Amino acid sequence: MTAARAGMFNSPERDRFFQSIDFPWYNLARSDDLNGIPVPYALYHCQPVAPQTIANLRQASAAVGQVLMETWQLIRELDAEDLEYYGLPPETIDLVKFDMVPPWCMRLDWCWNEEKGIYRVIEVNSQTPSFWYEATVGNSLVAKHFGMQSIDSEPTRMLRFSFQEQLRRAAAQITKPLSQCRIAGTALNNPEDLNTMRWLSQYADSPIHTFPLENMRLRNGYCVYNADDDQAIDILVLWYPIEWLILDTDAYGEELWPALEELIFQKKIAVVNFGSAFALQSKGIFALIQDLGTEVFSAEAAAAIIDYFPKTALEPEAIGSSYFAKPMWGRQGEGAYAIVDGVQAFAGMSQDPYYTEQQYVYQELLELPTVELAGQEMTELWGVWLYNDGAERLVADAVGKRLSLGKVTDD
Repeated sequence: MTAARAGMFNSPERDRFFQSIDFPWYNLARSDDLNGIPVPYALYHCQPVAPQTIANLRQASAAVGQVLMETWQLIRELDAEDLEYYGLPPETIDLVKFDMVPPWCMRLDWCWNEEKGIYRVIEVNSQTPSFWYEATVGNSLVAKHFGMQSIDSEPTRMLRFSFQEQLRRAAAQITKPLSQCRIAGTALNNPEDLNTMRWLSQYADSPIHTFPLENMRLRNGYCVYNADDDQAIDILVLWYPIEWLILDTDAYGEELWPALEELIFQKKIAVVNFGSAFALQSKGIFALIQDLGTEVFSAEAAAAIIDYFPKTALEPEAIGSSYFAKPMWGRQGEGAYAIVDGVQAFAGMSQDPYYTEQQYVYQELLELPTVELAGQEMTELWGVWLYNDGAERLVADAVGKRLSLGKVTDD
């Protein structure tokens, strides 16, 4: 390992810096590179990027946001059979149609290859906390540390504004003043998810009690509460995939989903960025957008579909002999693979049956950009966060770049 590579992946300076910025999962994710060397999650490195690149990414992401907001409205008009066809589990359809509050935030993943002139949004991540802290405040802290100019002068301004607006809407949904609502945030009890929730909670004007998801309890017909304090929760900020939640049971083997859904329908609890966000999380939504055709969208959204959306279908024959396949509810490259001229060319590192046994979505095969760092070629995947500005418009904000040693982006 070269000195530069060692410093980037493993060095006292790296440890000191990431510990100083309260980033507890900087060493969390590990995968083996081609030499079998463990690779920690965060690189001790700052990559210069042209300001125009960031501006172009944000402009394109805002245009895609217009498409997604219009798609959300169209989804709610489709019947259950159509929604199931494009990936929504039948257990979730009533909630998707019930949730009138528009999506709050999401991360778009991009193939932004300036060298090849390829600009395509790959997928929408509207119910995951991954890569939020890093793109929002991490960039600015790293830039300052390495003596570079940050891409953001006020990296949390839009996050704070839009989060408070979403909490206000949630309170209105249950017809209770926000000042009288008990707000809680929960996620899986791991260093990344739960610490991201704790970080997020500081951007609300109201106090948010955070606790691990494993402590969440439901009292049928009455409330959701934290097992440690037994106090009813009015507004819940939940970062946990609904496609997992519908399968979960309590300690007695009882399904959790029907009880939680009923509390939402009775307006005894509001869950932030829930049904409306889930409606856009299915990978099948890109196929739906293609199948609907540009004529059902506004002129602005139609132009964005043509400019930025990859050809996507539920059957590989509709794409051709070269395509990228991924599970309908895939995450971090799980179960994904690429076909080139009818032959599998590469695949994600993990092929867990939970993902490989799902329905698949097929997209045109895109060439992601690469960057060489310390003698190692890495694949780039850009991420851009969108926030609802309170006027049903998704605006582009935080921008970040993820790198992988393989062609399929992992964790």
